[in-house]
Amino acid sequence: MCLAAAAECAPISTDGLENIVGAITTISTARTTSPTGSGESSGAIAALGGKTQPRASELIGASRAEETVANIVFPLVAAYAENNGDRTLYETAKAYYSRLPAAPSNSVTRLASSQLFEESATARRFIKTTRQQQGLMQIFHDFCVNDKSACRTCQFPDLVHRWAAPQA
Repeated sequence: MCLAAAAECAPISTDGLENIVGAITTISTARTTSPTGSGESSGAIAALGGKTQPRASELIGASRAEETVANIVFPLVAAYAENNGDRTLYETAKAYYSRLPAAPSNSVTRLASSQLFEESATARRFIKTTRQQQGLMQIFHDFCVNDKSACRTCQFPDLVHRWAAPQA
């Protein structure tokens, strides 16, 4: 509900999406604007009420920018497109999202990989994109976190076998 409301706040076009994605994917090299608000990069960071740093520094790194795109920008754009019947924008956002590389591993992805794959090398062969990584985390939360049987009565393998079975 909140995402749909946020999606209505500002119109987004396919070109706008490309501009947003382009800006965010290059954000690791972005700098703050000058304290005067001129919009030109000052090359230094100014803190409110503090001293200006003598040299430029990154505000966020590339991995945080990619997380922002995957978890905030694309869901917001997809909700906007869906609410406004903009199939082109929706498909463009979906295509960009499907190409995002997997984020660095974290404790959840490592634990999920160890429980769902025999070894981490096997997991790395299958989990190459953010989309696949988020799917792995969803499976982990749905089947591992909420199932206290510690894999003994897990229903996920049975579901996979049913999905993989030839349809009669």
